[in-house]
Amino acid sequence: MASLLFAVVCVSESFPEINEMLQLAPFPSQKTQVIFLLLFALDLVGCFAIEHVCRYFFMPERRVALQRAKDSVKISSPTTGSTAADKHEKMLLDDEKQNRALVFRLSLVALSFIGKTLVGKSK
Repeated sequence: MASLLFAVVCVSESFPEINEMLQLAPFPSQKTQVIFLLLFALDLVGCFAIEHVCRYFFMPERRVALQRAKDSVKISSPTTGSTAADKHEKMLLDDEKQNRALVFRLSLVALSFIGKTLVGKSK
């Protein structure tokens, strides 16, 4: 994800100092730059969609197991003496939520760079 964000920043020339430091040549035309940014956006959205479609169709047992784990964590309360495995499962679910939130935020940052560049180039 970070590499995609770095590539978008370099292509959009949001920080020209980075491009100068890396000695990157400017794009021949704005059209080429826009095409690259659209390809990055398509790559980001496509990867997200393919991941979820593959999970849905090829890993139904994982989906069911995760739902059961989430339900069991919701049902058990901390005062009933939950086991270490229950606490570990809850920590894993919390980590998964945090990771998803981070990936979502980075995706929004990448898409905002793409959007700003596309709007700026169309003027």
